[in-house]
Amino acid sequence: MRKLNTNTPILHWREIPLVRLLLPFVVGIYLTEFFHSFQQEFVWLLFGLLIGLYSLGQASFAFKNRWLSGIYISFFFLLLGYTISSHHDERTADTYFANYLEKENKVLGTVVSYPKENKEYLRFNYALEAIQGKDGKNYTCTGTIQVAFKKSSVNVLPDYGDQLFLVGNIQTIQGPKNPATFDYCQYLHFQNIHYQIFVDTLNWKILKRDQALSVFQTAHSIQQNLIKRLADNMRSIESFAIAAAMALGYKEAMTVDIKSAYSESGAIHILAVSGLHVGVLSEVLLFLLSLFRSRKKYWKWIKYIISLLLIWTFVVLVGATDSVVRAGILFSFINFGRLTRRDIHSLNALAAAAFIILVVDPYALFQVGFQFSFLAVIGIIAGFKSIYNLWTPKFKVVHFFWQLTAIGISAQLFVLPLSVYYFHQLPLYSVLSGLLVVPFAAIILYTTIVLLISSYFSTSLASVIGMGLSGVIALQNEFLFTIQKIPYHSIQGIWLEWYEVFLIYGIILSLLLLIRTKIATWLQVILCCMSVLLGIQTWQLTNSYQQQLIVIYALPKDTVIDFVDGRKLVSWQSDSIPEKTMDFNVEPNRWAMNIQEEKIIAPDNVFESKRLYIDTSYLQFGDRKLVIVDDALSKSSIPQAALDCTYVLVRDNPKIVIKEVLANYNMDLIIFDGSNKRYKIEAWKKECEAIGLSYHDVKEEGAFMDDFTSQTFSSAKPRISSK
Repeated sequence: MRKLNTNTPILHWREIPLVRLLLPFVVGIYLTEFFHSFQQEFVWLLFGLLIGLYSLGQASFAFKNRWLSGIYISFFFLLLGYTISSHHDERTADTYFANYLEKENKVLGTVVSYPKENKEYLRFNYALEAIQGKDGKNYTCTGTIQVAFKKSSVNVLPDYGDQLFLVGNIQTIQGPKNPATFDYCQYLHFQNIHYQIFVDTLNWKILKRDQALSVFQTAHSIQQNLIKRLADNMRSIESFAIAAAMALGYKEAMTVDIKSAYSESGAIHILAVSGLHVGVLSEVLLFLLSLFRSRKKYWKWIKYIISLLLIWTFVVLVGATDSVVRAGILFSFINFGRLTRRDIHSLNALAAAAFIILVVDPYALFQVGFQFSFLAVIGIIAGFKSIYNLWTPKFKVVHFFWQLTAIGISAQLFVLPLSVYYFHQLPLYSVLSGLLVVPFAAIILYTTIVLLISSYFSTSLASVIGMGLSGVIALQNEFLFTIQKIPYHSIQGIWLEWYEVFLIYGIILSLLLLIRTKIATWLQVILCCMSVLLGIQTWQLTNSYQQQLIVIYALPKDTVIDFVDGRKLVSWQSDSIPEKTMDFNVEPNRWAMNIQEEKIIAPDNVFESKRLYIDTSYLQFGDRKLVIVDDALSKSSIPQAALDCTYVLVRDNPKIVIKEVLANYNMDLIIFDGSNKRYKIEAWKKECEAIGLSYHDVKEEGAFMDDFTSQTFSSAKPRISSK
């Protein structure tokens, strides 16, 4: 066995000064999410103080104490990140519109995003300019809200750049109602949006059209024209949907089957225009330009300018979304370092791009697109050579496509752990899909560009190119659909904590460094990270076998009650709940609890186990006793004497009076779930408050959870089942 070389040099910390400055800057931004009340004036005071201390210290610090200068500089950038991020939060402004809110508000503002449609609503972001106060006067204001129109009430659709007058109730955006589900409130917070308004037919008016920046209006107009040209020259709707998503950022034509196939094969990222697409365009262009050799000094600048023109033309044509603008900035810096052949490390170029993006929008740090783009590029920088050196093709064309494949695999390798963290799905053959996805992406992107250009000169040529493009996309789809059909192609329901993700990245980085440097220390780091990760997983698994809890979920129009006993779950749920509702509101919490076995009980069924008893509307789990009051129970026989129970759950809008329920059941708490109408819940709550009965409104307060994991109880016999 070959001995590991312990003397191979690796990257020195001094070679990446911008990375060293970026890290404390990022920490400062991150701290704003925990210390909202920190006085900004105090931050500015410390900011100036540190500048002064650093200036004085430069002259007095000896070389051996130079680390003190590093500490001052790090604190400087930490406070810089904190200050910029805290000022970026629009709620800190004195002119923020929320200072003038009433039950109904009249506001003036401009549409600042392209409207998105679903079956019921048209939604867009709206920047306020003026609001009417309590005194009837109009006040200049700032801030952005999300606006939703009922589509049936919209005659003339508002568009990006339109100035609108709105009347309605501006409300705060609520957080998730169920545990472990997607936090849409936080998602909008990182876009600086914290309020929303629902507007009906009579309460809005378009005052002016096309008030947006002309460059964005022009870009949107060109994009819509290109989408039409692409659709006219493609052979199938499926091929058009993929080409439009990859090359123009248009995803409305995507079907559920296509999304599912690309997601489960680990190739979903190629359908969202991001750093991968910009990187593929850039790499292919640089390869083509490298075929034209010249010794003249200005040729490298011509190549750089051409690469910039292509990158930013692409950015504009796909709508200049945040993710693709970030990718444009990123590769502009990277290409500058590569093409000018200066002594600029790629990680420094990456850090410079991150600085610019985060200074303009500190909240980008928390956005998935930003994280994926930068991790993909870090993966290419860190892992490309290790993967590329595994094989050396003899032919130049094969060599070029192997480069693209190595880029795709290295990017996927670094994006995968974060993808599993966010989407709880592990495509087992993602590396297999990565072998061809990036080369296919390069072919599809450039063929689409050629098709669109040719459509302005020759429709027949564009049609022929469109047929070829449809064939390439069909071949790619066939490959990915084949992967989807392979048994155990993906594992669903994986739940990772953030610290586990960091450990996985530690293993990946250490493995790549071990391959490149042959330093034995990295093997020790890998074993250490794996040991800690295994210990965490063992601890989590042990705890999951001990958990005991009841969960009543917050669902619109439906009822789901989970009884969790270790890793086993029995669920009492109403009939015909949409699969989408379950996937979004219920399944994530089951994944988080590491459930291994599930059993569904219909409302009219009887079930009995060692710790759980269910008889239609009467349920007992350990010493917790639950009665479900609905029309079915109210029409059946009522107990002659009041039954003792822990909870009463009211569902499905029964015709009841709270005093009568209290006469039949001695309860600790009454619960109203989401299957009840709002006006009925409000009436019942007033009755409860009048008689001093505790209640839980699932619609307003979120899911009800009773966790009695630490409690020990014996096998329970049914004590509330008599009727």
